[in-house]
Amino acid sequence: MSFTALNLFQDLLNNYENTEPQLDNKETFSDYINSLSQLDNWTLSPNCSSDELHFFCIENDDLLTETINIIFNGYQLTEDDRLNLKRIVSVYIYTDSFSYEEYTGLVITGFGDEEIFPALYSYTVGLVLGDRLKIQNNKSVNIDGITTNSSVVPFAQQDVVYRYLLGFDPDLQQFSRNHMMELLEYYNQLVRDRYNIDNEDNFLVDLKNRAVDAFYAGISEYQKESYINPMHDIIMNLPHNELGSFAETLVNLSSFKKKVSKEQETVGGPIDVAVITKGDGLIWLKRKHYFEESINHQYFKR
Repeated sequence: MSFTALNLFQDLLNNYENTEPQLDNKETFSDYINSLSQLDNWTLSPNCSSDELHFFCIENDDLLTETINIIFNGYQLTEDDRLNLKRIVSVYIYTDSFSYEEYTGLVITGFGDEEIFPALYSYTVGLVLGDRLKIQNNKSVNIDGITTNSSVVPFAQQDVVYRYLLGFDPDLQQFSRNHMMELLEYYNQLVRDRYNIDNEDNFLVDLKNRAVDAFYAGISEYQKESYINPMHDIIMNLPHNELGSFAETLVNLSSFKKKVSKEQETVGGPIDVAVITKGDGLIWLKRKHYFEESINHQYFKR
């Protein structure tokens, strides 16, 4: 909880200090946090009541007061300011956002008693709020044998997997799209200046947007035909042991990429590999142990 409040308050303060020079002193810090504390600016989780928000503020008052004193040291805060800051934290806690707090991921996959094909559900799990767990469903995949025959769903560090499956790094694709928009806008401005076209004329803007959309629609179609569809066709027909090897290889690719880059390495080490089938259930293809296998034969004689 303190981690969440610290991150939220620090980000709030940074945003205000970065925008303050542009405000011409028309908006004071009190006005800023008062506007943020209004419920209209937030989308609360379903079934959240104002009583829960009030109780949260009371239950965590000492911790929030201490955090406010740390982050806003040097600001002359009124009592209303302090109440609004506490309200902002309580309102954020009861939204579906996980931007400022520690959280973990939970993936549930396999077969139900009456399911012929497998299904997958992934969740983000955060704080425990009273008797309620803050949890959000991120992705659901249901193999039905008709519209969806196979699927590859990466978690945690996803960039390398998507790069392999799509043939194009998603971050690079977004960068190229933004860069193309900027480039076309530059040429649009040259045309406006050359032919005295009013800046409020949306013709060139619409033309730019249509050109970029058409270009990336072509890229997307090529990705489907050359990368995505062939890969899914292969996955759909892989034997069980090769499915496990395929998944392990994708994890190893992510691990290797992190090792040879400056990014933080969070994927690595021995990999547990398992396959779940309707008939056999969960079968381990590879499983690491916390002990040396060669000197613990008795474990494997059970």
